[in-house]
Amino acid sequence: MTLYVKNIKNAKNNLSAVKLKRFACFAYFIFAAISVFAQNYDEPPATKWNQIKTDHFKIIYPREIDSTAQYYANILEKAYNYVPRSLNYYYKRTIPLVLHNKDLNSNAWVSFAPRQMDFMTAPINNLYVTPWSKSLALHEFRHYVQISKYNSKGVLKFASYLFGDYASVAWAGIVPNWFFEGDATLSETSMSKSGRGRMPFFLAEYRAYLLSDKNFSYDKWLQGSYKNFIPNDYAYGYVQTSYARKRFGTDVWEKTLDRAQTKSIPFFGRGFRKITNITLKQLQTESFEYLKKSWEAENRQTDENVNYITADAKNYTKYLYPYFIAEENIIAVKHNLKNIPSLVAIDKNANEKHLADIGYYADKIYFAGNRIYWIETIQDIRWTAKSSNTVKFYDLNSKQIKTALNRTRYRTLAFADSANVFAAAKYTKNDKNFICILDKTKFAEIYETQTPKNATVVSLTINEQGNMIAASLLSDDGMSLQTLDITNGKWNILIEQSFTGIENICFYDEYIIFNSGFDGVDNLYLISTKTKKIHRLTNSKFGAIAANHNKNNDLIYSEYYGNGLKLATKKITFDENTNIDWTQPYKFELAETIAAQENFVIDTIDLKNIKTYTPEPYSKTTNSFRIRNWLPFYAGINPEKTITSFYSSDDEDDKLSWGTTIISQNLLGRNTTAQLAYSYRNNHSAIHAGFTHSGWFPVISIEGHYGGGKNFLINEGKLYEGNENRFNIEATTYIPFVFSNSRYVRGIIPSIIFSVSNSKYFAPSHLSMRKANLAEYGVSAYVYRRLSKTDIFPRWGLIFNFQFKNSPFDTENFGNIYGGKITAYIPGLFVNHGLQLSALYQKQNAKRYFYSSVYDFPRETNNMISQKLNMYSADYTFPIAYPDVNLGALTYITRIRANLFYDFALTKNAKNINDNIYSFGTDVLFDAYWFRMPYPVTLGIRFYKTNLENNIGIRLITAVSF
Repeated sequence: MTLYVKNIKNAKNNLSAVKLKRFACFAYFIFAAISVFAQNYDEPPATKWNQIKTDHFKIIYPREIDSTAQYYANILEKAYNYVPRSLNYYYKRTIPLVLHNKDLNSNAWVSFAPRQMDFMTAPINNLYVTPWSKSLALHEFRHYVQISKYNSKGVLKFASYLFGDYASVAWAGIVPNWFFEGDATLSETSMSKSGRGRMPFFLAEYRAYLLSDKNFSYDKWLQGSYKNFIPNDYAYGYVQTSYARKRFGTDVWEKTLDRAQTKSIPFFGRGFRKITNITLKQLQTESFEYLKKSWEAENRQTDENVNYITADAKNYTKYLYPYFIAEENIIAVKHNLKNIPSLVAIDKNANEKHLADIGYYADKIYFAGNRIYWIETIQDIRWTAKSSNTVKFYDLNSKQIKTALNRTRYRTLAFADSANVFAAAKYTKNDKNFICILDKTKFAEIYETQTPKNATVVSLTINEQGNMIAASLLSDDGMSLQTLDITNGKWNILIEQSFTGIENICFYDEYIIFNSGFDGVDNLYLISTKTKKIHRLTNSKFGAIAANHNKNNDLIYSEYYGNGLKLATKKITFDENTNIDWTQPYKFELAETIAAQENFVIDTIDLKNIKTYTPEPYSKTTNSFRIRNWLPFYAGINPEKTITSFYSSDDEDDKLSWGTTIISQNLLGRNTTAQLAYSYRNNHSAIHAGFTHSGWFPVISIEGHYGGGKNFLINEGKLYEGNENRFNIEATTYIPFVFSNSRYVRGIIPSIIFSVSNSKYFAPSHLSMRKANLAEYGVSAYVYRRLSKTDIFPRWGLIFNFQFKNSPFDTENFGNIYGGKITAYIPGLFVNHGLQLSALYQKQNAKRYFYSSVYDFPRETNNMISQKLNMYSADYTFPIAYPDVNLGALTYITRIRANLFYDFALTKNAKNINDNIYSFGTDVLFDAYWFRMPYPVTLGIRFYKTNLENNIGIRLITAVSF
């Protein structure tokens, strides 16, 4: 709370504390990393929790998934002795794991502070041929081992005494993220019969780039690009970590981490160089050369009778899930870096028409009855740990997007043009998988059956008669292809369970077409439902996926090439006398080499006679507090608020200072946090405490501060020092409503803040000093189109904010201040150009004292005391270039952009004098990675002019992106 006094210009300066610049940068990165890795994940308050304790894990889970928790307990205990082995580090304390069953987003993470694992139990549709639970046990547990090992000795172990789990965030600045994710991907591959390292699509872009002689600089492969699609840290890291183990042995990363830990500056790259005598840059060069030679040696023969519908694009473009909608017309989903996913129609002359932006869909698209269907995952309006799936469609006749089914748990669909029904795969909260049949007109469920062995449905199709379903099913024994006769409920196995992927299936008369990485590259196959013979349909150099067909035996599909996925067609032809032996899949040499270094395959463990652990109730109340973090300084009770203003907070109680801070965060989504701190600044001591709970519908936060100097007294425009220690307390409540979908981000946040302090103001009517109090009421609402990778501003959007402040218990000294601001986003002249327009109004009904301004004044001017403020702003932003250039290890510049701005304000100041204030200028910004750190830092120069004293200036501006 900041209150300004009439005619006292320096009141704020008189209360300023010393800025401890030596701590500022360090604290910035500490809390920036914490904000990334410690996710808040709110479960509905009605959730009842149990826990089971094993020898090494404590698993907390909703009570309705007890059998799922028992399953996780057994596979994690089986994996405990093997997952850490190549790093030679076994964590001795109990490892906490929280299972979440209400979110259909298949995800998991290991948070750094507090250190714990969180798994969403909803399985992913098409990423693995190992069950989701086993993949998580290998991948996420490996993350836990990585972090724990790196903080087990040396300077980082010492740091853990000073910072608790917060010491783990040093990983983010020292160890490259590609190692973090790549080594975990290697774990899931080398200790299973599948894993992403054995999925051809995972490295398809590398195959296409390298075999097309497209190579980039070390920094571009490492950090990415706005101009080209660069595979993510999972793929890049898998290549680097697996090749290093092939070349230098099983323990290369153990030795690298050990070497780095024993040095006072624990640099990861330096440790690797000392162990291997090559740099990480040389490792990249060698690993890519190894991949290229391996793929060239395969000398694959490719199809010659293929017609390409879309040409090679200048910029990275993907066309996925194509369908024939007429004899020669096609629809597909288009992805590129400049736009969110969209539906497009393509005619026989390759002319493309944009139909609609659909944003991010959960599975794939489906075409039937002149409609294009897809599934969107929608977050609950309040709880981040709860979501559901909505089925939507685009009507080609009305050209509108409509909702077919709202708030379901359907994960995969199957349509046929002539059938009156369609199929859906449903995943329930208690971890059960069902095949459902629904009426196509009413969208009502008319049939349901559980899958064999409760297998996850990876892909689904239904025949034209609507009486038979085919599904690729994934269970503990691998993936199979089976048909279901709806008339009698009998399942028939076409392809026995194995660890070879079967995806994107569709009926073709008595056959089923699908794509698989059976031969080391994704290709299209066909199987007879009568003879069960399997035939190859394509021989693609880089990969062919997601096929459909028309009645003329034309096959249409997506094929990888050097700059994305393009659409291809060919006639469906095959030799009836051939039959592929599905028991002899391609062996991935790199994956097999690393697997031989391990002595464990999670797919072979015996889960028939699993151990049953005794469940116990887990109380949210008694487990609300868990102290795992502390700091040897004080940085505010709400560190994010402090760091946002980079050690120059206006609030005296949020300034960085000497002291100590103890922080408690609970396990259930970190939705209960508490802080207790001591600070010493400017020769004054202070005690600080705070508590936040987001597990109820409204978020509740309370913070209090005592000390740090004397309170102040104000009487007749004069400021005096009081004789009491400063004390203030602030209570905040708000509700973060979310109404987002795949295309638009939407939300409303009503809030109330009440604060009181023992600073006092003279009230003439009472002839006494009265304590200061302040109430703030606000509401913010927003809606904007999701950003593509290269968008700077949203293409469309509207943000509204209203604020009202008063002092409800001191209406003699204080009046009120209120205002509203609206910001609109509209497209600029070209793609990724954007225009932001803002207007605000603020009015203050002052009595003896004024409030500080709710909104900022024009840029490069100071906020002033005002009775009335009207302000208008315009920003036009655009990219200048995507250079993708680096200056050695100093910096790698991915984008240069500019922002033109103009602010104009009409004000009536405290002396009732009208004034006009304006500023305008240009920001030139460089988005870059400095010193090969994992996060981009934006540096730029602002050229500006204001009409205050004809001020012209230049200054540096910075921002960090996470």
